[in-house]
Amino acid sequence: DTTIYLFGTIHALPPGIDWFKGRVAQAFAVSDTLVTEVASKDATAMQSLVFRLAALPQGASLREQMLQERRAAYDKALTQFNIQPAMLDHFEPWYAAMALSTLPMMQQGFTPANGVETTLAREATARKIPQLGLETVEYQLGLFDGLPADVQQRYLGEVIDQLPNIR
Repeated sequence: DTTIYLFGTIHALPPGIDWFKGRVAQAFAVSDTLVTEVASKDATAMQSLVFRLAALPQGASLREQMLQERRAAYDKALTQFNIQPAMLDHFEPWYAAMALSTLPMMQQGFTPANGVETTLAREATARKIPQLGLETVEYQLGLFDGLPADVQQRYLGEVIDQLPNIR
């Protein structure tokens, strides 16, 4: 007695992509609940959570944890995006990797404001239908935060290596 529409989403898109039409819009129009990966992304709560989970211990430095050749590539990446090293130096490698991986897309005009989840949440709010999440932001970030230090460093290294190719 229930119909479920499953729709893969993209977190950030550039402006001008008109995807909310046709079968997608028709399915949404007859839906009475929106379930996304994560419900409610309160910016203030998210920032507090990131600082709690991603911050290195007092006095620790991300750059000091890197091997010299990796640090040179990291510094080059920061320079490319006009980021001062101090901006990410007190965060764990997983967070620096996530932050760096989004920058090329942001420079190309991609933004979460145009993303599928944001658009659907906006429409659900306008229609006053319930919005649920499959996971919490804390759970998702906790997965990254729980990675061993060497895996986090490898993740950051892979992001740095791939930055020129991120489109």
